[in-house]
Amino acid sequence: MTRDAFQPARRRLIGLALAALAGVPARADVGATAQAAGLLDAIDAEAAARFGFRYLAQHTGEARLPELVAYLAAAIREERATGTKGISRLTALRERIRHDYRDADCVDLDGWLLSRTEARLCALAALSRAA
Repeated sequence: MTRDAFQPARRRLIGLALAALAGVPARADVGATAQAAGLLDAIDAEAAARFGFRYLAQHTGEARLPELVAYLAAAIREERATGTKGISRLTALRERIRHDYRDADCVDLDGWLLSRTEARLCALAALSRAA
């Protein structure tokens, strides 16, 4: 089976991850575990976690939930500051993913090219499963 055969599943996984993360509060400095709880109910957390564990193995400095949530919350704030005022978290994350690809801020996880934001969302799934 070719990698192209997995594209719809990957797109669905990423879309569901974004939808789940739409409820993340913009503040990441308080209760990171509580903020991450329940975010991944709507996605295939096991599949996302596999990518997430691969990402965390390559980026050990992001292997703690508070830091990871802080990175994602900062991405949301930055997109809101530079984009349309009042955009949702979901829209902000979608924009950040587009910008990651535009700026070549991507990671290779076993032949899969993901934007850094996508990889961090998968890492959130991994850390949530490990907790």
